[in-house]
Amino acid sequence: MGTKTGINTVPTDYQAGLLLAALDAERHRIPGDANGRTLDLFYARQWVKEYTAIGRLASTVRDYPGFTHFRLTHHGINAARRVRALRDWSFIPGRFAVLQDDAPTVKARELVTIQGVPRRDGMVKALVVSTQSTRYVPVHHVGPLAIGPDALSLPETAVYVPQDDKDRGTGYRDVVLLKGAPDAEGKIQAISGRYNGKVIRVPLVDLQPIPELAAAPAGDLTDWWSVTDRTGAEVARIQGADDPSARAAAERHPKAGPVSRRENGVAVRRLRTSELETPVGELRGLPRTA
Repeated sequence: MGTKTGINTVPTDYQAGLLLAALDAERHRIPGDANGRTLDLFYARQWVKEYTAIGRLASTVRDYPGFTHFRLTHHGINAARRVRALRDWSFIPGRFAVLQDDAPTVKARELVTIQGVPRRDGMVKALVVSTQSTRYVPVHHVGPLAIGPDALSLPETAVYVPQDDKDRGTGYRDVVLLKGAPDAEGKIQAISGRYNGKVIRVPLVDLQPIPELAAAPAGDLTDWWSVTDRTGAEVARIQGADDPSARAAAERHPKAGPVSRRENGVAVRRLRTSELETPVGELRGLPRTA
């Protein structure tokens, strides 16, 4: 196992740069211009091992005369991941977070709240919401919720994407309005857009941010309208002088009409000249479900 010195040591900026470069390199190879003293320190901490030019451990080759290089060990990889985690995300007490798939002792995608700042050994205290128990976990196993990296305050709206729901099947999406605070199970009340305002309970780890809207199209307004279904997919284009006439034309359209009757209405949007060049079916509208 890694030495106590290796576990508790906080890398200098130079050492952190080498660790991150090796983490992203093929076979986690340390850059060739690393200075010798740093390599000696890494070796003492069991963060690296020395290899021959053909990839054999140098310690297993007697009297090897050629060039060697260093690669991260699993202790070195964990040290590099701790550096990246601390640089990429703020560990603020009270912040919601989610444990990653390779987190030990706790099931993947478990909701937690951060209970303190990370220790020098790269561990951080977290409260597991489902069990209301606290434990220390490696910082590189903790990440922000998809719903937003700040997560101290939740957004008003989100997209609900269940990860494991056999009844609904894959591809289920729901735009929801969040209410209140998460409960002890890591779930929050939400008003469902898919179910016309029904209040449901959804896990925070299954929420994603609302996609940003595309930039406004250029050009002049036309008499052409895009007709979209509940998901925002374009089903047809029709002509109309105004909104009521466009909706009436949509009801008579051979494709848009059945969609409107099946979904209790469709959305229509007047197009600008630049959008007319886009083939029918490729424009997107604002979904009533994501």
